[in-house]
Amino acid sequence: MVLVDEINKIGGIIMDEIKDNGVELMPSGFNSYYEGAPLYKYIFSDSEEPKEAQVISEFDSSCFTRIPLPDEEYQASTTRIDISGLVDFNNYTSITDGIQTVTFSSPLNKRTVPSSWQTWSSPPFSEDSTPDVLFNDGNFSLTINLSVPSCTFGFELEPEPFAIFPYTVSFYSGTTLVGSIFMDVNGDAGARLFAARTCCCTVFDRVEITGGADFAIAQVRYGTCPTEGNCCCETSTPVTFNACQDSATLPVNITDIGCRGRLLTVNVTVRACERRQVAVGVFVCDNSTPQRVLRFKVSEVCMPPSTNADPCVTTNFRFCFIFNTDLCDPLSLNVRTIAEYACFDTPCNC
Repeated sequence: MVLVDEINKIGGIIMDEIKDNGVELMPSGFNSYYEGAPLYKYIFSDSEEPKEAQVISEFDSSCFTRIPLPDEEYQASTTRIDISGLVDFNNYTSITDGIQTVTFSSPLNKRTVPSSWQTWSSPPFSEDSTPDVLFNDGNFSLTINLSVPSCTFGFELEPEPFAIFPYTVSFYSGTTLVGSIFMDVNGDAGARLFAARTCCCTVFDRVEITGGADFAIAQVRYGTCPTEGNCCCETSTPVTFNACQDSATLPVNITDIGCRGRLLTVNVTVRACERRQVAVGVFVCDNSTPQRVLRFKVSEVCMPPSTNADPCVTTNFRFCFIFNTDLCDPLSLNVRTIAEYACFDTPCNC
């Protein structure tokens, strides 16, 4: 192994005066105490400070949520795979807690901060400033496979050289790319969390890391999906309206109901002229400004004939809405209704 001072001297000769947008492309040291990859292979960030993380959801923005910090909520809702029992400087192709097994595409070398890996970040950016880590020695990419598909998965990452490098972490469900996190990370005590949460229909079973330098990961965590109350996957059936077609009837079969949440029933009483076609719509909105429509239903009926001299009659409409929410959390909604005659001067076929 080549000492840091020697590498810096060699690197200074090879990369002297090389700059990119005013940023000197020369690490001041290495977390592993030696150069893990040839200097010319590094892909440096074009910024003097790490850029803000960017998130791209490829599947459904509501089904991919980045978790920016390893806070109490994140730690309480996930399980950490403990690697403290692994031997420093030994290589490992997988880690497990007996339930979840995380397999790596290349062997990772066990290290410990600060004895065999120099730096890490501190809370709130990381769980601990002196974690056990797994070093992807000399490799700029890594594929992680999960034996148990999970709704939440994450880890902390830090580059091996003391410099700023870009990283992309992509979360997959089978062959479907659910979403990606793009972030600059500083190798000098700058470890950051790459973690995300998804829906039950796009559970994570594979994660791919690519970056500008070799790196170490720590605090590998996962959260499995609940077996009940998971309503994020609604039945999806395609329907197409042809030109001039104003209505359609679509049969849908639901064979597996595992939802628990809230049921809102709206009973609308309408008084209108007898034997007239009446349409009633109900909007369920949130409390934002402006209000956002969460649910909408409409029904059309022919008013019944009057049984007395009064030409107006009364009838009831019933609308039901479901909300997949935690019963321990309050839910505030606004219900808006609209009613109108669907046609004029045309007797109903009642």
